[in-house]
Amino acid sequence: MRARNKERFYVPVNMLSRILTEKNRYDWIANAIKNSIKGKYFDAYPSLSDAQETRKYPLKDKIRYVGIAEFELDSDAFKALPSSLVDLLDPIISAKTNEEKEERLKLFLKALYIDGFQFPLSILDDAKYEKEHLQSICYHSDTTSFALNQPPLLYLSQVHPSLRFLLMIDHKLFILENWRHYNAREPGCVADLFLAAATHVYNYVSASNSKKPLIELEDVIELQKTLSTALFKSSSEKRSGVIRQHYNAFPIYPDTATVAGIKELLIRIRKDKNPQGFMIGSYKRIPIISLACAGMVNWLFDGLIAKKKLPIPQSNDALKRADIFRELELMKAAAIDDVYHSLKDEVTITKQDIEKAVNQFLDDFAPYLRVAKGEYFWGNLRYYLQDMSSKTLHSPTRFELDFEITYARNRAYARAGDDGTGGVDISQYSDDDIESLANEIYSKIKEEGSLHLFPPEAGLAKQWALEAVDSYNKEIVRAGQLETRMKIIDCLAHELEILHLFHDVNCRTAYFLMNELFLACGIKWSTEYNPNRLDALGSDERMEQHKQGICRTDYIIANPDLLIKRNEQIDKVFLLKNMACNDLHAYFSPEQLKAVKFSDEYDGISMPFNGVLERERHAFSTMIDKLVKEYDLLCSLKTKFFNAGKCVYAQMREALKKLGKTQDFASFFQHVSFLEYNAKVRSDAERMKKLAGMEKKMQYNTHLSSVVPFSP
Repeated sequence: MRARNKERFYVPVNMLSRILTEKNRYDWIANAIKNSIKGKYFDAYPSLSDAQETRKYPLKDKIRYVGIAEFELDSDAFKALPSSLVDLLDPIISAKTNEEKEERLKLFLKALYIDGFQFPLSILDDAKYEKEHLQSICYHSDTTSFALNQPPLLYLSQVHPSLRFLLMIDHKLFILENWRHYNAREPGCVADLFLAAATHVYNYVSASNSKKPLIELEDVIELQKTLSTALFKSSSEKRSGVIRQHYNAFPIYPDTATVAGIKELLIRIRKDKNPQGFMIGSYKRIPIISLACAGMVNWLFDGLIAKKKLPIPQSNDALKRADIFRELELMKAAAIDDVYHSLKDEVTITKQDIEKAVNQFLDDFAPYLRVAKGEYFWGNLRYYLQDMSSKTLHSPTRFELDFEITYARNRAYARAGDDGTGGVDISQYSDDDIESLANEIYSKIKEEGSLHLFPPEAGLAKQWALEAVDSYNKEIVRAGQLETRMKIIDCLAHELEILHLFHDVNCRTAYFLMNELFLACGIKWSTEYNPNRLDALGSDERMEQHKQGICRTDYIIANPDLLIKRNEQIDKVFLLKNMACNDLHAYFSPEQLKAVKFSDEYDGISMPFNGVLERERHAFSTMIDKLVKEYDLLCSLKTKFFNAGKCVYAQMREALKKLGKTQDFASFFQHVSFLEYNAKVRSDAERMKKLAGMEKKMQYNTHLSSVVPFSP
C-alpha cells in the first residue's frame, strides 16, 4: 500500500516560552494552539524561515514572545487546516495520563522553537529531558575519574572565562537562561558569587592554607555574608552573616524531593524527639495586614462618600488630640472587624491575634506619621494604606511571618515530641508507619505543588550546626576513599541546608561550601542541575546528583565552543527583549540577533574570580618555564660531574614539559618518583607538590588537629 504524503509546517505559538513554567505542558500547548485558531491569529508556514518572519504574523500587536511549533500531517489533514488540527488536539486535552497525551501529541508535533533554540518533545517532560541531558554529557558513575589530578585553581581555570558562571547557578536554568536572568531577578547576586569564589574558595583551597579540609562555623557565616551582600544591601537591619533569631520555613517541590528523602527526614524527626525541632507541613499565607490596610482604606472611602467631616491634623502632635485619635481608633477597629470576618472561615484566628498584628504594624510603619498633614491628611493616608495593602499581600511583616509559621507548625503533618500545641507526633511511629507517611507526604507535594520543611528554633539550629561541623572535622581526617569523602561533605552540606541558619541564601551557601570542600579534599567541582535537591533527596540520591554534577563540569571544560555559542544566543535574546523596540514580542530573526552588541558588564562582574585564576595559571607557567630552563642547562653540561646525571635531568625536563601541557600532577609525580634519588629532582618535586597542595604531610591549626591527609 502506498504511503501517504506528509506535509511539514510551522505554526507561531503565543507565549510559548511560558510552557517551561507550566505544570500540565501537554494541555498547555494544545490549548495555546486551539486559542490561536479561536482568536483567528493561527497561521501555518511552509518553512521555519517563513515562520520566523515576524512581519507576516496576523494580529501582531496581540502576540507576545512568540515561539514556533513544528508539525507533520498527511496531505489530506494539511489541506483541512486548521479544523483538522483541532480534531487532533481535543483528544490530547481529554486524555487522562501524560503518557497518553505524549503518545498522541508526538504523532504530529515534531519540535518546538523557543528563543532561537530547537527543542525535542522531551522538553514537555522534565524527567525525560534531564535524562537526555545526562546522556549528552556522557554521564558515568566511575568515581576514579572524579579525583583531581591537578591543583584546584588550575583545574577551575580550565573552564572558559565566559562560562564560569555555570559553576555557580542551577544548570537546569541554562535551557533558556544565563547569568543575566539570574542577576535580573536578584540584582548584584552574580557579582557576589564571583566575589565569593575569588575570596573564600581561593583562600580555602590554596596550597598555603594549612587549615583545609577542616572548617569552623564562622567560615560558613563569612561565606553567607559575602554571598548575601547585594540581597541585603538595602535592608534596614543587618542580615548578611547573621544567624536568624526566629523560626523559618522553606518549600519542598516535587523536583527537589523523593520518597526516600522524605523518609530520611521523618526518621530524623522521630530520632530527635524535639518539639522545637524539624517539622514537615503546609505553610499558608494569612494576609492580616494586607486585609487590614484594605479595611482602613474602605473606611476612609466610605467616609468620603458620606461626606463625613473628619478633623484635620496640622502636625504630628495634633494626632494625639482626642477627636483625631478617636477617628483613628474607629478606623482601626473597623479594619480589625473586617479582617476577622474575612479570615474566620479559612483559619483559626481571634480578634486579639489580629489586633496584635495591626498594632505591631502601626508601631513599626507609623503610617499616620509618614503622610503629609493638613487638609489632605486623610486622602494621603488612604493612598499610603492602599499601597501598603498591595505590598504586604505577598511580603508578610515580621509579626505575620511568625504567626503564620507558628500556625503551620501547630498543624504539621510530621513532628516529634508533644508540647501541647498540636500537629502529628511521629515519635512513636514504627518503620512501616514512617514508610506510609513518607509516601503520603510525597503525594501531597506532587498534588499541591509544594509543602514546607520547618527547621528548628534558632538556638537549636545553631547548636546542631556546630555539632555537624564538629562531626565533619572528626570524620573527614579519617576518610580514605574518595566516595567516603564525598558522603561526609554531602552530609554536612545537607545538614546546613535543612537547618536554614540564615535569613536567606542558605542553599547557595551550602552549595558553595560543598564544592569548596570537594576541591580541598581532592574532588572535582560539581555543577548541579538543581542545587535545591540538597533539601529532600535521599543520601544516595544526593550522591548521584553530585556525581552527575562532576561529569557536567568535565563536559563544560571539554566543550566550550558549543556552550559559548548557546550562551551568546541567550545573551542576545535577553538584551533584545529588554530593548524598547517594536519587536519586543517577536521571534527574533538571525539578522536582529547578529546586530546585538555586548557590553563589558560580565567582564567587570567576573573579574575578581577570573583574575585570581589567571594569576594562578601564570604562576604555574612561570615556574614550569623556569625549571625547564634549569634542566636544559643541566643537560647541556658535559663535565664528568654531570654526565651520570644527564639522563635523570633529561627525563625530569620532559616530565615538566608534559606537565606544562596537561597539568596532570598525579601522572607527573608518578613518573618522576623513581628519579627522586637525585637531590635536585627531589627538591623540585617537593616544590611542585607544595604548588599542587599535595605535600605528604600538612600541619593544621593545633586548636583543630594535626593530621596526615589523603592525597588527591
